Amino acid sequence: MANTPHALKIILADTFLDSLADLQASEQSLALSFVQELRRSTKSTGASLERIRNAKSKNLWSGRIDQGLRAVLYREGDTITLLHAGQHDPAYRWAERRDIGRHPITGAFQIIDTVETVREIVREVEPAAPPLFVAHEDAYLLSLGVPADWLPVLRKVGDQDQLLGVACRLPPDVCDRLLALGDGELVTPPQPVLDRPLLEGSDPRRFYVVEDEALLTAAINAPFERWIAFLHPTQRRLVDAEFSGPAKVSGSAGTGKTVVALHRARHLARQGKQVLLTTYVKSLCANLERSLRVLCTDEERSRITVSTVHSQALALGRTHTPKLQPATHKQIEELLAHLTPIHAAGFELSFVTAEWTHVIVPQGLTSWAGYRKAKRTGRGKAITVRERKALWNLFEAVREHLRSKGQLDWAAICQQAVEALERGDAPNPFDAVIVDEVQDLSVPELSLVAALSAPRRGNLMLCGDTGQRIYAGGFSLSGLGLDVRGRSTILRINYRTTEQIRRAADRLIGDEVDDMDNGRESRKGTRSLLRGPEPSLAGYESPQLEYAAAVTQVQRWIDEGLPPKAIAVFARTKRQLQAIAKALEQAKLQAHVLDADDDAPSSAICVGTMHRAKGLEFKAVLVVAVNDKLLPHNLGVSRASDPLDRERTIENERRLLYVALTRARDEVRVTWHRNPSPFLAPLLEAQRPHS
Repeated sequence: MANTPHALKIILADTFLDSLADLQASEQSLALSFVQELRRSTKSTGASLERIRNAKSKNLWSGRIDQGLRAVLYREGDTITLLHAGQHDPAYRWAERRDIGRHPITGAFQIIDTVETVREIVREVEPAAPPLFVAHEDAYLLSLGVPADWLPVLRKVGDQDQLLGVACRLPPDVCDRLLALGDGELVTPPQPVLDRPLLEGSDPRRFYVVEDEALLTAAINAPFERWIAFLHPTQRRLVDAEFSGPAKVSGSAGTGKTVVALHRARHLARQGKQVLLTTYVKSLCANLERSLRVLCTDEERSRITVSTVHSQALALGRTHTPKLQPATHKQIEELLAHLTPIHAAGFELSFVTAEWTHVIVPQGLTSWAGYRKAKRTGRGKAITVRERKALWNLFEAVREHLRSKGQLDWAAICQQAVEALERGDAPNPFDAVIVDEVQDLSVPELSLVAALSAPRRGNLMLCGDTGQRIYAGGFSLSGLGLDVRGRSTILRINYRTTEQIRRAADRLIGDEVDDMDNGRESRKGTRSLLRGPEPSLAGYESPQLEYAAAVTQVQRWIDEGLPPKAIAVFARTKRQLQAIAKALEQAKLQAHVLDADDDAPSSAICVGTMHRAKGLEFKAVLVVAVNDKLLPHNLGVSRASDPLDRERTIENERRLLYVALTRARDEVRVTWHRNPSPFLAPLLEAQRPHS
């Protein structure tokens, strides 16, 4: 009986997906067909391949995509790894300038520059004293996965900046080990895997096994968004896990929390569950919708509801009050101003407004009993029980007035929704709840999330990063009955921004953040896959000079080959936003002002406020008007009469700048007119030459 031939195992290297970005759409389609043909092939009937004779690596082959296009492949047994795609001659040159294969000590599959390229780098790196790795022997560095040809380069490295310039040209796992070693950490060599299958021991962030035709198509058709389609093993475990209770996924910007949320929603939808994928901001829902269209089939998508928490609260609240409407912030402020002299004459309006904004609403207080025992730790003014009662009479009067008009504030609407669920007045339509950007919720919203997920707590996942908290926030998960102990994961691999941008952004907010459960969470150990130029900073004497320079920078990016849609300009206020949009338009550059749920045309540069930056990403980002009057925003700070409120406002403003910077994948430029924002001090210090 003849043996049945086995299908080839097809792997895509990240270098292959990167090379597709330089091809025309029609050529990308041809490349997809080529990969699909390989995937359907067997060892005996596979596509005709030709060995690349002049390459240093013995197992390199080329595959004909069409008359002019070639794919560069590495073949080991029944496994084929696609490395690069391009026109015939450039593709062969790419192969000849790479050393591709297993590392002789670790056995890890690596794609590295040849020794000729290394010699070019050697000339770039000036010797420094003392060398950073003087205490480490060659054998130890080799055991970390360093190629032998690179040892002379490492021996010349004298500081972290030089190390970053060298290490970024090595495989990401080797780069991570060297950066950690340069930071003084104890780095254990990986276990050698010389006799294991090809990808065992190799960096899983660089290689993707082709198992899903739909995800393959999505990744090839949209290489810039391929992070949506593929998962690192750490992410995969979170997506597929069976949890016994609520799970929390945290990590700094760009570490793939949203990717986990999207895949988790898809995973549960595939099981037939009705899934709520929710967040705080409407614009983020639009981004999630677009990503799900890339990721999911129509059937999977039909089982996933994407909406804000407030939308769900209003729908549930209307089961009790059919015509219920949310009161606006302005309406509540006017009511407080009108009713304070009647119910709380001894208090200043600014104090009353702060008490409503920073105590009543965030804690979701809807009864006198709740307000009487509510914590007011850190508030600038202590109040007696009698004063609390007077204030509560005022707040209840505000809500009674709203009720008479069929309105409520969002905290009360959330509470009404929770009560509807608990009484059984409203059916719970969801089997699973996944929250993205959970840090921006406050107690009322999280109470509703807890109620929606109560029947199946193992299907609740909370994803977020308090380093990106720009709204009220502030809560304890355990205090809300959401115990995530033993089910909390910190993601530490940054997929979106370069290491240079990540380091600069992290300087703004420090090494630790709130862990959402009365503790602290370290951000140390996070590494980025991408490398690029350091963020640039520049100041100007006037707004006019700054905006003219902004136009020049945007035009330079376009001249360098960036499509306009891959560029964004962010400002703190709408006034600055309008000024930069006008400057771009006057230079005949189309500007698209980012709205809540629209998609920018490919011919336009995206411009938006820093708040609108959330959930987006671009190849290049310019942040303008980062001066001492606008960041922190003087008006917002001046309105905070309480010292604690002022401190929180300033920190929210700092995190707003962090969010804007981390929207960039490759390049960031920050500019200001007159005096720079005090938030920029650590970035300016880092760029100042040291003697």
